[in-house]
Amino acid sequence: MSKNSSHYELIYDFILNSSPNMSLEELADRFVEITGNSLPVKLLGVFVFRDDAGELIRVSGGYSDGRRKTIVKFDKPLKLKEGEGIVWEVFRRKESLVVHEPFRHPQYYISKEEEPYVGQNAFILPLEVNGRVKGVLYIEKDEPFSDSEKKFFLGVKRILEKTFENSELVTKLRMEREEKNRILNSISYPIFLVDREFRIRGYNKFFLEMFGVHPGELKHKKCYEIVERTDKVPDNCPLFNLLEGKKNATSKINVKNKIFEASIFTHKSVYGEELFVHTIKDITELERKKRNLNLLYRVGLSLTTSVSIDEFRMKVEEFLEQEKEVDVRVFWRDGIENRFDYKKPLIKKVESVVSTIIEPKKSYSFSIDYLGEEVGVLVVSSKDGKKLPLEKVKFYKTFAASVELALQNLYLLEELRRALASLNVNYKATLESLSHALDYREHETEFHSRRVASYAVLIGRKMELTDSELKNIYWGGLLHDLGKIGIPDSILLKPGKLNKDEWEVMKKHPIIGFDILKHIEFLQEALKVVLYHHERWDGKGYPYGLRDSEIPLIARIFAVADTYDAITSDRPYRKALSPDIAYMEIERNVGSQFDPDIAELFLKKVKMHELMEIRKKVQEDIHFSPIE
Repeated sequence: MSKNSSHYELIYDFILNSSPNMSLEELADRFVEITGNSLPVKLLGVFVFRDDAGELIRVSGGYSDGRRKTIVKFDKPLKLKEGEGIVWEVFRRKESLVVHEPFRHPQYYISKEEEPYVGQNAFILPLEVNGRVKGVLYIEKDEPFSDSEKKFFLGVKRILEKTFENSELVTKLRMEREEKNRILNSISYPIFLVDREFRIRGYNKFFLEMFGVHPGELKHKKCYEIVERTDKVPDNCPLFNLLEGKKNATSKINVKNKIFEASIFTHKSVYGEELFVHTIKDITELERKKRNLNLLYRVGLSLTTSVSIDEFRMKVEEFLEQEKEVDVRVFWRDGIENRFDYKKPLIKKVESVVSTIIEPKKSYSFSIDYLGEEVGVLVVSSKDGKKLPLEKVKFYKTFAASVELALQNLYLLEELRRALASLNVNYKATLESLSHALDYREHETEFHSRRVASYAVLIGRKMELTDSELKNIYWGGLLHDLGKIGIPDSILLKPGKLNKDEWEVMKKHPIIGFDILKHIEFLQEALKVVLYHHERWDGKGYPYGLRDSEIPLIARIFAVADTYDAITSDRPYRKALSPDIAYMEIERNVGSQFDPDIAELFLKKVKMHELMEIRKKVQEDIHFSPIE
């Protein structure tokens, strides 16, 4: 067998007898044993640099007489201060060195124990990790080092360097693990780390306590198997959402009747591996407060939409009936339905009732006031005779305040309704008087505005318009011809047909009426009738030539009513025609002058007797109105 083959076998043997988990000292001992017992060396040493001491320390080594292949290990380590021995020169230069007769080197250093075993040749190699020298490999023998021997020791050098690197990583990993455990256990709430495969890679004692598990049970476990007690990733898993690119990296979990929020952030391990840190915080109290606030908001919103005192009280009672943990009652003053028409103080009545159902110090009562007067009392009492939970006391104190506020809103709303009703009556009276004056100016069209406005409301009701829309049609109908104030009597009251110039003047009356009324806020919708009641479905109307749905709905409705009244009423240039003729004329102009849908509805659903009844009421009752 060649020398090269034997050296390769030595490296193979060295690797075979090494383990990734071996320490540097253990590996150095193995190198000394294999090399010293296989090659004719005289001195062997593996030196390691210690930063804290500033020394090169021989962690393993031995000597031989060079004639037999046996090695004797040194009993104790050798420490070389800076400048002692050739190894320091190699350490500083970071280069391998072959020296003939090393004992003649000015920096040669040897112990008395080693003097008989000095070799004639030395081979010294630096051990480097990431560009830094961590130690030195030292070999002496009598014969010069062959190329194959140098290759062998270079191979050993690389193995030792890798061991150095692994040793540093293991040390760093151990320190990081110790620091991680220290930090984790210093945190006062549950926390755990997982990898991308959802495997648990770290945790603190609070995590173990929370989920009632032992460290041994977590081996090879997925986090959701412990946290959610399921064998698949749940939809609300924060890590799953994070990996999927979703924004929500938090989730809520329920453990032992408590609510916890799990949040997540990333962390890099010493190996550069991405881990995901989960923090679990108890948000039971926060969720309870949020629930109560939301409940109070919804109840308050419901109460403030009450339209009567009976509905208001019913809603309060329905809400209190849902309470299962404590007894809650409301005592109202007699006469609250009659807008607080009372004389006796309520609190005397309440105290007499409360004293019979509640033990002292186990109940609370909260006054419900209106304008400084007590109108009710909310009483909260314990069911089991124990002290009331503070959270319930706070909740119903706030609830009582919400009831009080909603009650005030209810009566303010009632006052507003009355004020608006009064205002509405005044508006109606004013507008009806104004329209009557306009009709009176056109002597032969008296009652026209009230009549046609009432016809338009009838059509609107058949179309199931809202009360607000009907009111706008009526007010707009009353004022639709207001602009005729600006038309000269010579044109307005002319007994014959108007000429072209006169007609151009007459066509301005919708714009004149609009300009007069446009600054009155409550008439803004009604003005659509005033401005557009002469527009046509085919676009041939005036003043703007609008067509189809460009014309506001209430103006399209009014156009049909206006035509019917114009045909069935006396005009300056002719006598009134029959309702049958009016119906025929409207039918003839479906799709040209009139909206087809509205005209068809008028012809089919509006009966002549309904129109005749309205005409009669308008003429006989000056206070008649088709709207409230």
